[in-house]
Amino acid sequence: MITFLLMSIIGYSLYFSEKFDWPIETTPLFSVSFIASVLYVGALFNMLLIFSNIVFLIGLLALVLFIISLRKNCLKTLSKKFTFGFTCCLILLALLELKLRSFHFTLWDEFSSWGPLVKNMLLTNALPLPSSKLRIMDYPPGSQLFLYYFLHFFRKFSEGYAYFFQDILVLSAILCFFQKITWKRYKVGIIIFLTTYLILFSILDYLWLSSVYVDGLVILFVTAMYLIYFIAQNKRPALIML
Repeated sequence: MITFLLMSIIGYSLYFSEKFDWPIETTPLFSVSFIASVLYVGALFNMLLIFSNIVFLIGLLALVLFIISLRKNCLKTLSKKFTFGFTCCLILLALLELKLRSFHFTLWDEFSSWGPLVKNMLLTNALPLPSSKLRIMDYPPGSQLFLYYFLHFFRKFSEGYAYFFQDILVLSAILCFFQKITWKRYKVGIIIFLTTYLILFSILDYLWLSSVYVDGLVILFVTAMYLIYFIAQNKRPALIML
């Protein structure tokens, strides 16, 4: 099931990149933000589960349509979409899945706040009621809705995969830093990739990767959004993404 879930994200990313001619390094960030926003709207109408299933199916449909479109200029399109950064991101995702699948929560707020919030949504298929005893009712449940999107297909709550799905958000922001790295500049790309790998798996491991905290995530998202705008040659599409 995890493969199909990732395919839905890839489907949205490829669709937005092809439809609006956005760099593929930026569309995963837009896609995960789009999914969380749509789910929030669905939750407001008490239709969280229905919206989640629809979003999943549309993502797969977008991927199928992209594959069908490959009949024309297949190699050129694939080389344009599967850039150095996008390919490295997929490799990092595979490594993270192997690393985190058996992990468990270790930080206090994960037990007291973020974890229970996602579990509550999984049990009720809705946002917590105002009468809920959860301590973080004042926080917008952006990343938690994204975790719900993935975990509700699992039919159970997995702490390790909660980390992994949170890291999809992390990598979608980090991918924006690879916008100008092409396969022709692979030597520079490899250095950046190895540096990113070292930082993620050692220095920032328990801050951003082995955690469902949102502090570092907010920093990454804001930085990535500014980066998208300043790198973009056409500022209007960049403003739409922001």
